[in-house]
Formats: sequence, C-alpha cells, structure tokens
Amino acid sequence: MEINHLLIKRFSLLSVVQVVNSVFPIALYLLLIDRLSIATVGVIMSWQMVFSIVASISNYNFPTILIPVAEKLKSQRILSVYWNRLLQIRFFVVSIVALLTIFSISFLPEVAILSFMILLGKLFNPSSYFIVMSKNRLLLIYNFCTRLLSFIIVFLCVTKVTCQWTNFIIGCSELFVSIVVLKYIKWSIGFKFIKVSKLFKFLKKERLPFYIQSVNALIIMVIIPLSHLFFGAYTAGVISIVEKMLMLIRGISGNLFFSVLPETWHKNNGKTIVLKSIPIFQKITFIIILASVAFIFLFKSIIIQKFSAEMPYYLLLAIVSFIPIILSTPFQILCFKFKRFKTIFYISKVHLFSLVIGVFILGKLFGVYGIISSIIIHETLCYYLYRKLN
Repeated sequence: MEINHLLIKRFSLLSVVQVVNSVFPIALYLLLIDRLSIATVGVIMSWQMVFSIVASISNYNFPTILIPVAEKLKSQRILSVYWNRLLQIRFFVVSIVALLTIFSISFLPEVAILSFMILLGKLFNPSSYFIVMSKNRLLLIYNFCTRLLSFIIVFLCVTKVTCQWTNFIIGCSELFVSIVVLKYIKWSIGFKFIKVSKLFKFLKKERLPFYIQSVNALIIMVIIPLSHLFFGAYTAGVISIVEKMLMLIRGISGNLFFSVLPETWHKNNGKTIVLKSIPIFQKITFIIILASVAFIFLFKSIIIQKFSAEMPYYLLLAIVSFIPIILSTPFQILCFKFKRFKTIFYISKVHLFSLVIGVFILGKLFGVYGIISSIIIHETLCYYLYRKLN
C-alpha cells in the first residue's frame, strides 16, 4: 500500500507535466506538417535533436547528482552552490559550441545556425532542480508557459519562407520563460566562477555518471539525425512522429524512475520497495498499450490523411517498444540505488552501439519498418541486460 501511495502521489502530477511536455511538441509538429513538407520538418527536427543532445550533455547528469542531497537543497546556501555549478558547466559548453558554430558558419545551413538557440535557450532552465525538489506545480507552470509561448509564436510567424526560424523561436521562448521564472522564485541568473581546481574536482568525481548521461542523451535523441544522415530528410520527418510518441513513453518511464528512486535512496529496504513496484509498472504498461492502440484505430483516417497510408502501421509497430522501455525502469532504479555506474555505463554503450548498427542495417533493408524494428531490438536488449545484471 505504501508503494501504491508513493507512486500515485508523485507519478500523477509528474504525468500531468509530461502530458504538457508532449502535447505541445506534438501539436507543434502537426502544425509544421500542415504548413511544410515532411522533408522540411525532418531537417528542422534533425537539427533540433543535434542541439538538444548537446544541451542534455551540458546538464552533466543533473538531476541524478542532486538526489543524494535533495533534502539539503532546502538550504538556500547549498542550493546556490549546486545551481552555480550547473550554470557554469552549461556556460562552458555553450561557449565551446558557439565558437564551433561561428567557425563552421560558412558551410552550415541557415537552419543549423539558427538552431543554436535551442542550446542557448536551455542555459537557465531550472527544471532538473524542480523535479528533485518536488516543485511539481512550478515545473508544470514553467513547462506550460514555455511550450505555449513557442507554439503561439510559431503559429503566427512560421511559413514556408520563414521555417528555418522554428528552432530559434523555440529556444528564445525557453530562455525568456526561464529568466522570468527565475526572477519570480528569486534564483540568480548570474554565476560566480569557482576555482578551476574545485570545478575539476567536482567534474572528476561525477565523470562516470556524466558519461552515462552523455550516452543516454545520444540513445534518446540520435535516431532522427541518424535517419536524416543515412536515409534523407523525408525519412527523418516520418521517424519524427514515431519519436514524439516514444519520447512520451520515455517521459512516463522517467516519471516512474523519479517517483521511486528518491524514496529508496537512503533506505535499507530500497530493493524491496523497487521489487514491489514491478507489478504496478506492468499494469501501467498494459494500460498505456491498450490506450495507444485504441487511439491509433480511432484516428486512423486522420493519421493517414495527415501523413501516409503506412503511418498507422509504423505507430503500431513502435508500440511494441513500450514494453521494454517501461519494464526496464525498476532494474535501472536498482542500479542507481546501489551506484552500479560501471554496469549502467556498460549497458548504455551496448545500447547505443546496437541502436546505430540496427538503424543503419535494418533501415537499409526495410526502410522505416527497419528503423522502428531497431528501436525495439535495442530497447529489448537493454531490458534483458538490466534484468540479468541485477
């Protein structure tokens, strides 16, 4: 009963946040599809994912780093120390990428240069702290305002002529809302440069979780750029809608992760709590699959009209991957609980390698069906390894 109450309390509000996180990007994608070609949307989404990968890496494994000190973050002094570290790391990454973008400006397409704003827009994003500090209502408001503002501006401004500005608008919206929210909660948007020795000591201490974060960022977001690179912009555009659905499921998996892990971190019976949660994970998976299949069949004609005759079947095949994505979460929690970072890093490397090889080979052989099959295979492999190594 305790674990039921725990999951319901934390997971329900985080799920509302996730719905907001997912509905607006999907609505934005549908808006772009209505105005632009699938190939053009594929180009926009590919560059969006490239800079989102860099932005995720710049988080340096926050919020996982914060879980052991979650209670201490109630102290303004300790909160300022950790917030300052994250801002400094992000600033360092943004500066390097800005220089690389400037040096490459002569041969990069305009959409790529403008997409740099995706990375800059995340410089002051406080959401990783809100998750760990259980500021879920504030997180909901922040995400809602960010997505709504970007959707409205894209709706009013983006056409076939101005489509290259889409990612720039999204990044500007996030930067603006971040600054407003930080001013409201009285967090600093400036930071003090700490001694290089102290910063490197911190980075060295957390380097293995950082490697894990980097590889996982690639796993989650690299499929669209890979599809664009190997098979062209049109295929990337088709895969984008499949990835939007999978990102929703990964978000649900992440909500489950952060609903259970903080509760188990300092408890001796943490493993028992996680194992008791597995039947709940199974029920959630079953409900999500049924709801997804029903949704696809209910709106099949609209999906075909907006995309292609094969799109409903692409989505139905992708639903198979929901099972390993969600059911591997309890075993990932156990690895983090017992700080088996070497095991996690090993699985992540296998995960990424199998994904890249699978996308290339199966994509060449079977097109979009092959790319989706590669996602199912690498997620299933990930689930098998996490279960076997726990």
